[in-house]
Parts: sequence; structure tokens; C-alpha cells
Amino acid sequence: MSAKSKIFRPIDEALMKQVEAFKSSQSYQKISDEMRLLSEQNQKAINYTLTILSTVLPLVIVGALALTNVFQKSRIETKEELLSSIKSYRKGKAEFDSFSRSLLSPYKVVTKEDLRKRINAFSSLRGIDNKKITISTFESTLPSGTITKVEATLVVSEFSLKDLKEFLTSILANEKMKVQSLNLNRNAKTETVQGSIEIIQYSKSGE
Repeated sequence: MSAKSKIFRPIDEALMKQVEAFKSSQSYQKISDEMRLLSEQNQKAINYTLTILSTVLPLVIVGALALTNVFQKSRIETKEELLSSIKSYRKGKAEFDSFSRSLLSPYKVVTKEDLRKRINAFSSLRGIDNKKITISTFESTLPSGTITKVEATLVVSEFSLKDLKEFLTSILANEKMKVQSLNLNRNAKTETVQGSIEIIQYSKSGE
């Protein structure tokens, strides 16, 4: 049996049942009686019309079912595409957030005073006298609408080797600063370090 026959067979069977049920009704008998009163030409015209309807009606039904199936399939595909887009967006956002955390400071640093506060905060935690740290130069720019770029020169004096280690650990790991140049001198007599450190730091200006 062809695919086409499989599609039409249940429809034809349903229509035939309806026809048989109609033939057994009083309405059919009344119509038959009235048909006999018509001329032969009119009877042929009516039979011809009924034949056309019996042929076209299954096609109309199949067409409607197929069209409904197409619309449903289209809605499913649209939903799947939407879910795929949402999934891609979430994945991209997660990757961007991870990338941002590795490059951007978790703290908002826009002004020289912001930088000073951050230095005082982590110096206290590390046991470093913040009076030994000064900001020699400071420049803040906005390369994008939400990112602030800070370029500064930090001058340290009378740093012990432990102070230097703790200071560099803080600015690199916690503050996400990038060291552009390191110009330090060690005093052998006092075993202290002094000099300048040029840094660049990026942070989110909107937070």
C-alpha cells in the first residue's frame, strides 16, 4: 500500500460511514423522493456536484491537516532555535564573566582617591605601613562605556623584602594590576628597598 493510500484510507472509511448513516436517515429518504421529482438533467447536475464534493473534500481535509502539521513543526523549530540562542548567550556570558574576572579589578577605581583607598586597604591587611607608598603620577581614561583604565606610578620607600613580596602579591593577584616597569634599588646597609612601580589597571566603571 502506498503512502498516499495510507493517508486517504482512514478518511475515506470515515466518510463512507457518515454516508451510510445518512442514507439510513429520514432526511435522506425525503431528499431521494424530491430528487425523483426533478428532471433527468437536474438529477445529473446534482449527482455530478456530489461526485466532485466527494473527491475534493478528502483533499481539503488532508490539506488542512498537513498545513496544521507544518505550522506546529514551524513553532517547534522556532522554539528550539530560541532555546539554542538562549543557551549560546548564557555560555558566552559565562565565558565573558570568567575572562573579565581574570583581567578586571573587582574594585571600582576611577579617581586617584579611589586608588589611594585601595592601597591603604590592602596595605593594612598585609601589615605594610601605607605611609611608605605614594602615588607619583595618575591618569584615568574611559576606553569603553563601562571600563576604566588607570595608569599610575607608585613610589615605595624603606620596604623590607617581606613588604615588597606582600605588596606585589596584592597588586597583581588581588587588585589585578599589570606592572609596566619596576625600578627598584636595594640599600644593603638597611636591607630595604625603594623605587618606583608603574602599573596599569582596568576596572568596571559602572560598579
